[in-house]
Amino acid sequence: GVSFSSAKLSRATNSVLVTFLNLAQSKSITYTLSYTANGISQGVVGTLIPSGQTGDTRDLYFGTCSKGVCTPHYTIRNAALTVETTLTNGATNVKRYRIKV
Repeated sequence: GVSFSSAKLSRATNSVLVTFLNLAQSKSITYTLSYTANGISQGVVGTLIPSGQTGDTRDLYFGTCSKGVCTPHYTIRNAALTVETTLTNGATNVKRYRIKV
């Protein structure tokens, strides 16, 4: 099948870099990164609506940011990323990643 995303752990930035591909065939993309940090459930959720570009990326940070100050999360476990792509033909493609931190 055609790939609509790829994901890579970046230890340097304490994040998951998600690349979205074949956006010309995509109507919308929803992504969810879930994990446990210090025993507390955490997550990042977002939506990408393509606007003519063929690809895009998101840097999903393991931590919280407020007013320009970011605080990393520690003791990360059970990290998983789900990318759901709704195609222009109405079909849906779901890809799940297990992130080993």
